[in-house]
Amino acid sequence: MFGTIIKTDSSGELKLDRKFINLCPELFSVYKDKNLGSKMLRYIVNVYDNNSIYRHLPLDVRKEDVSLSIWDKKEHPRAKHPKVKAAIELYQYVQYDPLKDQYDAMINKNKEKIRVYNKMDITNNNFGDIIDFETKMQKSTEGLEKLRERIQAQEEERQIMGNTSGDLSFIEEMILKRDREL
Repeated sequence: MFGTIIKTDSSGELKLDRKFINLCPELFSVYKDKNLGSKMLRYIVNVYDNNSIYRHLPLDVRKEDVSLSIWDKKEHPRAKHPKVKAAIELYQYVQYDPLKDQYDAMINKNKEKIRVYNKMDITNNNFGDIIDFETKMQKSTEGLEKLRERIQAQEEERQIMGNTSGDLSFIEEMILKRDREL
């Protein structure tokens, strides 16, 4: 979606392409709100875009890092505004990819597993349990790597076919539908 409806100007600010604003009223509502605007749109794109530079991080870390980079604080209270929630929901909906969704879920769970592992004390009594846990974590990591490779192969195939976003985006489908009706 980024690059289709959302453009970047020479200063790095995000702008909505006027040709498409009526197709995504939720994004436009955030953009035109003086208390949300371009910075909140930048937050949405950096946290939720499948091609964001932050995409490899767990969601909670992404939210904090992006907030820090935009507002110099870990959390922005307006990120929970109803308009922002609606825009995020639409943004995620039009980009949905089941493989990427599965990958994100596994990344988030991996972070939780590591937290549990780091809290474990090694004793003579639980040494075998620690080794079992490590073995299971390794298998989980291998599964995560295989899934990441599948996603990369899928993206490479899309690029070879000349379509970096896979099937037609929501915006492209709406434009084609409108053109057919004219």
